[in-house]
Amino acid sequence: AELIGSLTRKLEILKEAKEGLLADIKMNNALGEKMELLIKELCRPNEFGKYKMFIDDLEMVVKLLLSLSGRLARVENVLSIMGKNTNSEERVCICTFVAYLCCNSPKILLL
Repeated sequence: AELIGSLTRKLEILKEAKEGLLADIKMNNALGEKMELLIKELCRPNEFGKYKMFIDDLEMVVKLLLSLSGRLARVENVLSIMGKNTNSEERVCICTFVAYLCCNSPKILLL
């Protein structure tokens, strides 16, 4: 009963957080649309095209960073669960992957 109560409270907290995030997303989208209209009014068509390309590129970079961050968090979580008793070859392989992600994240952004 105690576990169910705790899980129910945590679920409610997550639902509230989700609603807050959805409201933030809606507000950010509205602000982005207003900003785009303002820029479209103030800029020449070729400048607006450059702005749109920049925003699209920026969105791709952010998505890539979020993806890499998620992968890194999952790998680090696996490492923490594995502990010291795990096969050293497996651990070295995973550590190498973590190092690869950490070292190559800035390089990927330059592509």
